[in-house]
Amino acid sequence: MRSTTGLLIVALLAGPSLVQAHPVPKDHHDRTIVVHLEKSTAVDRLALRLEYVLEVDETTVVLEDMKPFRDEVDFARFKGNALGYYREYMRRYAPILAERLLVRCHGRRLPLTYRDEECHPRLIDPATKEPLGHLRCEFTFRGDISVAAGETMTLEIRENNFLFQAGQIRWRFANAAAVEVVQVLGPSEALQHKPGAELSPQEAATLRDWKVLWQCTGSSAHQPAATTPLSPPPSSPPPTSDAAS
Repeated sequence: MRSTTGLLIVALLAGPSLVQAHPVPKDHHDRTIVVHLEKSTAVDRLALRLEYVLEVDETTVVLEDMKPFRDEVDFARFKGNALGYYREYMRRYAPILAERLLVRCHGRRLPLTYRDEECHPRLIDPATKEPLGHLRCEFTFRGDISVAAGETMTLEIRENNFLFQAGQIRWRFANAAAVEVVQVLGPSEALQHKPGAELSPQEAATLRDWKVLWQCTGSSAHQPAATTPLSPPPSSPPPTSDAAS
């Protein structure tokens, strides 16, 4: 059975993805989360858009991540169609990732939505046209923020996915809402780039928390957006640990 499974995996992964240009270590889940604050068409609202990029070794997806869904998704049907299989992977993991990506505004949980057409698996880098050497899953999650003029707003995000797997977590922030940012709190740039296998439990926990505070003026939700460059957040003290889900 094991040898048959191995042959099926080879058949599924056959193609440019086997060229290991920059492989992600087995059982690792590297993530980049870009937090966008944007204008909203609704009055007294801001739009939150999270670009959640997951990078993972292909065999980890097939042998580990998709194990709970083997009765639903037979990867033997996807021989020679790796991207088709990975779309099924993303379709099943999108609601899980959204549920465990804990977003709070002023202490209240902010629900996230997503659309299948905004979720893209990639094996080829679209910029260089070269094989990535691993699977890149691009998710987009969205939320709606209620704002009040004159208030200092707080947005907190805790990444609670893949609690028991190693991996890097990198945060970026884009202020397209032209709000007056007071403070951005998150892990240091050095920690974000430290290899996942070298992270201590405390460092791994620190990587999971990110926060931004901004001053909301009366015109914040209505003036044309002025996008600031993506910038890494400064370092923050280690967070208290949450219970694993």
